[in-house]
Amino acid sequence: MRLAQNPGIPFVVVVSLFASIFLAPLNFGENIPQDPDRTQEIAITMRQIHREVKEMAKPDEGAFLKREFAVGEDDDDTNKDIHAVILIQKIQGMDRVTVLVTYFERDKELPIIAVAKNTKTFAYVTLGESVRVLQSDYKDRQLVSFLPELYRAILNKKKLLRLIKKAQDHG
Repeated sequence: MRLAQNPGIPFVVVVSLFASIFLAPLNFGENIPQDPDRTQEIAITMRQIHREVKEMAKPDEGAFLKREFAVGEDDDDTNKDIHAVILIQKIQGMDRVTVLVTYFERDKELPIIAVAKNTKTFAYVTLGESVRVLQSDYKDRQLVSFLPELYRAILNKKKLLRLIKKAQDHG
């Protein structure tokens, strides 16, 4: 049977690829949380991150949500050297959360210029209160220290967006 004679085959191929990419466990390597105390702490923060980012969704965004955050201590995002993109996709009643983190290094001669020096990714699914880590380029101890920073960045951005909205409503 030729592909042109059965137009349903491409759809089946696409659905199969989609399922293998997004639903199958990606990497259960050494970086998946192993320590029970750390695992609990990581799961709690991952749920908080998921909840806060989902609250930022607009009603018309559908099943795919993307938000970007600058992570760091400075009030000015242009001075922060960590950039995180959070993607949330609804799949069969679960939310698949993928976090792409880019670490930048400042140019020594012209510090306004930052060049990407490293990237890391972690992904997890949430269903209700449960969290299942699918893949992580971070070790447990790195996640334990990084996730609260990311969570603070999300809360700070939400606060800033509320202040902007409030100013626009009164202005």
